[in-house]
Amino acid sequence: MGLSGSPYINAGHIRNTGIDLELGYRKTVNGWSYDINANISHINNKVIDLEGRDLRSSGIEEGYPIWTFFGYRTNGLIRTQADLENNPQFSRNSTIGDIWYLDIDGYDADGKLTGKPDGKIDAADRELFGKVRPDFTYGLSGQVGYKNFTLQVQLQGVQGIDKNMRTGQWATDMFGGEANMEADYILDRYHPTKNPNGKYPRINRSGSGNNDQFSDFWMVNGSYLSIRNVNLNYKLPNKLSGKVSLKDLNLYCSIQNLYTFGNVYAEISNMVNVPFTRTWTFGLRFSL
Repeated sequence: MGLSGSPYINAGHIRNTGIDLELGYRKTVNGWSYDINANISHINNKVIDLEGRDLRSSGIEEGYPIWTFFGYRTNGLIRTQADLENNPQFSRNSTIGDIWYLDIDGYDADGKLTGKPDGKIDAADRELFGKVRPDFTYGLSGQVGYKNFTLQVQLQGVQGIDKNMRTGQWATDMFGGEANMEADYILDRYHPTKNPNGKYPRINRSGSGNNDQFSDFWMVNGSYLSIRNVNLNYKLPNKLSGKVSLKDLNLYCSIQNLYTFGNVYAEISNMVNVPFTRTWTFGLRFSL
């Protein structure tokens, strides 16, 4: 018996360094109580040595974070006939309203990259780009109390990361792409008369028009700050709760995922899916 392919091996050298910092503050004064905690983390990931292996097309190259994005560079959309005729295009079927791919490199006679444009768009024009690791992640949780009232808030955020919203590129094929997507991917499409300044490439009834290539066109800033949880609680005085034979009677209102600043989809994944739902909860807590 044998293996159908090459076995996995533990090869290469990747370095991870980072720092975590957490601070807390707690105090009670004049009937007010405060309890606040903040944290921040930074991780630096870098490929140090691949032992001569070429894994660039997999997003792995010495000096870069592992799984760095690898694809085409772009210059927005082709919007004029001059842009179409005076620049290399991905294919002869490219037209106005398609993504404008950039010619940044080429191959020599031996199939090696030259580092110079060669007048055509092909696999040589792909390169590493984007930030797959955030500059930092952070969070804040706090509780403020006054007499019988207590307010709790929890925040969570990510700063300095890129996301490739891949369902946007799948939307380029109107009848063969992804159905679950952000509305702008369809409503803000280029159209020569109805929407000449559209942000996204034209809709095509028979294929993607090469607009589904992995590229920096679909990159978005993945930074966000989310108000994860807000909870307001009121503890009724014992003389009132005792009238109904209850102890420690509390009325509360809780809101999960109240609001997200930044890209509401970036906190989910690279896929445009249903964002976290906002949930309101009202209730009572007591003991007998």
